[in-house]
Amino acid sequence: MNYAESFGFHNARQNGYVLVTTVWILSAAVLASGYFAGWVLEALTEAHSSKEALQGRIDLIGTRSALLYLLGTRHISHEGLHTEEKRETVKTFASTPTPSGKCIPLDDSPCSGIGGMRFSIQDEQALVGLNRFHRTRLEKLLGLLNVPAAGRGPLLDKLKDYTDPDDLKHLNGAEAREYAGENMPLPPNRRLLTRREILLVMGWKDYPQLWNDETFFRSVTVAHSGMINFNTSPKIILKTVGNIDEETADRIVAYRKNNVISDGAQLNRIAGKSIPLNPFSATYFPSRFLRISIQREGEPRIHEIHLKLTPRSDNKTPWRIQYETTVPLKQDNFEEEINVFKIPSFSTALHSDAA
Repeated sequence: MNYAESFGFHNARQNGYVLVTTVWILSAAVLASGYFAGWVLEALTEAHSSKEALQGRIDLIGTRSALLYLLGTRHISHEGLHTEEKRETVKTFASTPTPSGKCIPLDDSPCSGIGGMRFSIQDEQALVGLNRFHRTRLEKLLGLLNVPAAGRGPLLDKLKDYTDPDDLKHLNGAEAREYAGENMPLPPNRRLLTRREILLVMGWKDYPQLWNDETFFRSVTVAHSGMINFNTSPKIILKTVGNIDEETADRIVAYRKNNVISDGAQLNRIAGKSIPLNPFSATYFPSRFLRISIQREGEPRIHEIHLKLTPRSDNKTPWRIQYETTVPLKQDNFEEEINVFKIPSFSTALHSDAA
């Protein structure tokens, strides 16, 4: 092989190396570009999610603040929480309340808040109490939630033993000895502090139908012993009273959307039959105990504020928050039609990207 041929061979081989190196560099560049593009997309997605989360937090705080402001500056009547500043003339118990159509209902009806938030306010006295409970009503609520008749009495006996101050066991109850035998935390023999503490009461976790959704928890309270209120009690609570069936409960709920119920005689006319009532266990005016629920549309959790109105307290605060928590939801709590209120507090929402 002469010099020219040798030079040509080496030159071709060198060109081959350059080509292979170039291909590798281009491939690496393409891979790097793809990785960088993926990183940028992931960063943008994360930033968008963070922005949405921040906006959701701002909307929640705004809705919470607006509702607390209304509770501290507006008055409450049979109809609900008034949204206008002007106070109406206080009516006597002998007079019939007249609906204004400008009130936030206190029966857990869903309403629109700031941004994508929805909220509801529930008069907690209108629920079934877990402390010093009304046995017949709580037992009927368990029946409506598909707890077998044979299991309801033992559950109530165990709840009574868990909350009463003594160590005397009810017929189907359980005291410290029974809890120790099951390696369970001993009963504190005091009132329940939260609704979910009932899961620590022996036997209650054995009925999953109570925990499949939030119906039970949203129907009971630890804030008050509980009284039926025909203006604020949810439909399922109305059905725990006397001979109120599904049809009668629907009739009452439909009527109070645009009207106010003020006494038993009016209630009987609405129901179309006589409703047997103990005058000491029924009321028509909201209590001082309220539960505010705030939920962002589509999110599987709900923010709850449990408070007590204290307009005459020594430190002059209009309300006192008992506790505040965020709980998971297994179903949409606001499946009903949403009420929209054109009130100043909700007219302008804050935005995280505002100047």
